[in-house]
Amino acid sequence: MKKKETGIANIFLGFQSKTGANKHSTFTFGAFLPTISEDISFWNSLVNDYYNFPQYMPNTVTIYTNFAKRIFITETFKFSYEVGPNFMVSFGNYNNTIVLL
Repeated sequence: MKKKETGIANIFLGFQSKTGANKHSTFTFGAFLPTISEDISFWNSLVNDYYNFPQYMPNTVTIYTNFAKRIFITETFKFSYEVGPNFMVSFGNYNNTIVLL
């Protein structure tokens, strides 16, 4: 069966909050709900958007957490980092696996 290239991805329900005295930090918490069809080509989506791959995984609920911090060295130079685990619970054809990323 040929995989489809279009469709609706998993839906994200959660919240995002800016923290810190100057609001240069962001905390995100939520879940990707399994609304994507199994007919969607997961691998093509992964290549196109690796950063948000949990939104393209069929039959998987993902608990998503993230902390991002932006640091300004000068007016023209800044860098940032992000940390946070994702807990993925698969069901259906994936034999009930839990993955920590």
